[in-house]
Amino acid sequence: MPASIRRMFGEAVHHYDSTYYANFLPDEPVTVGDYGLLLDGAFKRLGSMSSRFGIEVEPTKPKSRSGINFNSGSGVSMQSNATATAHAPGLADGQATASISFAYANGLFFSAAGCEIVAIENEHMLHVQLLNLFSRGPWEAKMVAVTGIVTTKWLTLVTAAGNGAAIEISARAKGPMDFTELEVAAGPKIVAERSIGTKIISKAGTPLVRLAAVRMAGKWPLSRKTPIVKIDIDLIGEDQPLDLSAVRDQLLRSGGSIEEAFVFRTLEGEDEFT
Repeated sequence: MPASIRRMFGEAVHHYDSTYYANFLPDEPVTVGDYGLLLDGAFKRLGSMSSRFGIEVEPTKPKSRSGINFNSGSGVSMQSNATATAHAPGLADGQATASISFAYANGLFFSAAGCEIVAIENEHMLHVQLLNLFSRGPWEAKMVAVTGIVTTKWLTLVTAAGNGAAIEISARAKGPMDFTELEVAAGPKIVAERSIGTKIISKAGTPLVRLAAVRMAGKWPLSRKTPIVKIDIDLIGEDQPLDLSAVRDQLLRSGGSIEEAFVFRTLEGEDEFT
């Protein structure tokens, strides 16, 4: 059975930069101040914190960053040519082609150009507001907040549905085609393909997001000075994650402090990849 495209892209993004998570689909718009869920390791937008919770954020000015280029690992290759290939005869002058090949099924290739970074001016204040919402109930433990984004003017995402998959793309270019420098105005288009699964070509989007969420303030069990020790030990299973909402509810019933037991923090690192 083919691997989940969402999980494939999520794992590839997190391997590329563990401080970011994938937005899936990457050409769907997302901005700082949005919220959603982590599903199969990738972000799914639910809405705006302004509309749902009345929380406004101030975005930073966009900063340019270099293009993004990564793939799922061995067996993925890209070759560019300044002239037509045998598979694409009759290309006009100034047209270049690039072919992406996959030795194995479930391979992934991603590239983005015209990238910019946007963050939140006072992220700490947002963390305080959302922890307060969590203590009162409206913010669910499974929700995540978007605190940073990488936007792109042009992105390519291609996956392989079978062994030996390949795709050839043409565009206007002065030399060999470079995905990380290509612009939408170059008019990329698919010339030929074989056993290709997902393909997103020449789309603007927000492929990478930074996320924050509610987490325990420390490892379990916490200090005995913290009233959370009164919580029923059955809430914790050796082979399952802690139910943070249940912990919160019992903590509040016991007269404990949310701030002593929980933090709202940026997600980072492989231990947060769920």
